[in-house]
Amino acid sequence: SYSALYPPATLAIVTDGLGILCVAIATIPLMQKLAFFSSFWIISIYVSVVLINPLVLSFLKPPKIRKADLEIHEDISPETAKKGAYGLLIRFLYNLSGPRAKWGVLAVIIALIFGGGYLTTTYLTVGDSSAGAAILYPDHPYNLARKKMNKDFVGASRFIVVLKGREENAIKDKATLGLMEKLGTYMVRNIDGVGGTMSLTNMVQSIYRMYHEGSPRWEMVPVVPAHLGQIFFMLSSNMAPGEMDQYVSMPDYRHSNVTAFLRDYNNASIKNAISKVKDFAKELETDKESKVEVKLAGGILGILAAVNEEVEWSYWSILIAIFVSTFLLCLFAYRSVKAAVILIIPLLAAQVL
Repeated sequence: SYSALYPPATLAIVTDGLGILCVAIATIPLMQKLAFFSSFWIISIYVSVVLINPLVLSFLKPPKIRKADLEIHEDISPETAKKGAYGLLIRFLYNLSGPRAKWGVLAVIIALIFGGGYLTTTYLTVGDSSAGAAILYPDHPYNLARKKMNKDFVGASRFIVVLKGREENAIKDKATLGLMEKLGTYMVRNIDGVGGTMSLTNMVQSIYRMYHEGSPRWEMVPVVPAHLGQIFFMLSSNMAPGEMDQYVSMPDYRHSNVTAFLRDYNNASIKNAISKVKDFAKELETDKESKVEVKLAGGILGILAAVNEEVEWSYWSILIAIFVSTFLLCLFAYRSVKAAVILIIPLLAAQVL
């Protein structure tokens, strides 16, 4: 019995272990460590189940046959065994593997793999399907408060676009501040769900307006460089140490950012936001006079975008690696391409399901 069971048992354990090890393809450290630990744990089952079990059983005496067992087995004839739910199930499965039915079953499986595979890849969601609700219940006070903030305010989720300066004091330049204002307006108009933006330009404009009796007409970036320098001096001298770090790099004024507030987000909306800003950045690349370049992306949505990209790439890479390694192991175990194909087709169907 063990001689006959040795190949499939070994194959099952090794394919499980190496399949889990394929998860280490992902560059996320936690997934890599989990893959190494789990793979070792699964493959170690080979020692206890395949090797030690037959050795231990060889030292044990076979169980004695009791007379009562013989009497029970004698009462159950083959005709009796075919009746009942189990007998019906066995006959049904047997008929499915018959000379005609097997082609129909194969057609259904192929339709499931290709048709179902297309549907699953179309509707497969990577990352959060809705903001916050993936962690807590929809009626949780946190989610209710978040919905209220997103409805009545600019939004609770930050999408930060970094402006990397090409020289010192690049952010103090009037053209750079104008570019930040232009980027903020662009995101509000072109990215769905953006309730508002914030940047250093908004602070400069507010201070300049304040010094002109609060008139809305003066809410702009100063034209005179001396006025602009005076505003930056005020900002740096009236803020606590580190308080301006979220707006501009100090003391070189080289880097800054524009923050967009999204009312809601999912993987599709994050991708759309990054795509729109990349389109804006392409126009900036051709401007040789620009003192800054656009870098994506910071904030919670920037982190989620990076994670989602990595998970999506890892998912397909791991899946391909698992199927290839499983097929090769089946081929090696049974020395038959037909056997490997027969074993891999149900695996494909199971993955789709």
